[in-house]
Amino acid sequence: MTEAFPRSTHFALLVVPPDTTADAAREAMARTVRPDNVTQAAQILIATALERADGAAADPGA
Repeated sequence: MTEAFPRSTHFALLVVPPDTTADAAREAMARTVRPDNVTQAAQILIATALERADGAAADPGA
């Protein structure tokens, strides 16, 4: 199947490292697919990992 996209369409790939916990991976993926997300994938992974390490509850809206 071929899909046409405008030239201005931008795609980013989120690659979750294999040592990421399942909860942190789910949280990172949930943040990544939010329609209002403008945060880069790397920053989402960093923020998610830090929140999990601190024991803080993840905020999907962050």
